[in-house]
Amino acid sequence: MPGVPADARVMHRTDVHSALLALTMTVAASASATIYRCPDGEGGVEFTDLACRDGARAEVSSGTGISLPPLSEAELTRMQQLERDAGRRRAEHERDRARAAAAARREAEVRRDACTGARRALEAIRDARRKGYTLAEDAQLTREEARHDATVRTQCRR
Repeated sequence: MPGVPADARVMHRTDVHSALLALTMTVAASASATIYRCPDGEGGVEFTDLACRDGARAEVSSGTGISLPPLSEAELTRMQQLERDAGRRRAEHERDRARAAAAARREAEVRRDACTGARRALEAIRDARRKGYTLAEDAQLTREEARHDATVRTQCRR
């Protein structure tokens, strides 16, 4: 809005957002819906807002929450099995994460060792060049230097 300070515009937007949130919450609190409990064909239960054949009906109204008929023994057993399966999947996921973290630590250690070894080799090559060398040694030193330099470039973080 032209001519209105920026902090006043922010305040205005905040007030509008708060009012919209309050209106939404009021409408949601006064809403009432019907939920149908239907068999899903695989021994489980599906809750939907659409009527189904032989589905038990549950009312949702403001302030009372959902009122459902009690679960059958088969439904309770199925729910417990699903909860056990979910627990196993969570435990397996955590084991996989721990294995991946351990592998990443091992890889980092291998890279660190390779980096340290390559840097030491490069220092030894530079020392040898400072001390003097023959023409035959120069070719060998150049090859080793290139190899270790490539290792430093790929394995070492700067």
